[in-house]
Amino acid sequence: MLTGFEIKRIELWTLFKLAFFIYAAIGLVVGMIYGFLLLVGGVFGSFLDDEMAGLGFLGGVIGLFLIPFLAVLYGAIGSVFITVLGWVYNVSAGLIGGIRLTVDVDDAQAQAPAETSQPTETAEDPARMVPPGPNPADTESE
Repeated sequence: MLTGFEIKRIELWTLFKLAFFIYAAIGLVVGMIYGFLLLVGGVFGSFLDDEMAGLGFLGGVIGLFLIPFLAVLYGAIGSVFITVLGWVYNVSAGLIGGIRLTVDVDDAQAQAPAETSQPTETAEDPARMVPPGPNPADTESE
């Protein structure tokens, strides 16, 4: 059984959050690669050249700084770019229509009833619980 769907609008805030997460993860990986290369290059450079011995430490510091910096930079730039593209899609989908998807669903899955889960009782009903203490019916009134 074929079922058709149309993507008419993309929620921009959700798109921004997802793009920031994905691009920040990419930036973290790229930052770690650049940081490692700067650290290794700085250490080997300090062994080879006595005039610039402090450059090895500076390269390591810059390398460690690049890891979070590139993660945030990639996340910010990528998410803004993707959000602008999402806005362009929303405008164009409003004018000419969205992307149509056709999904093939197995007949057995489409006709099978959905499983309903029954809640299990783990505690007594709070409305029927009696507070602790003396029972007012047991006490004699004077």
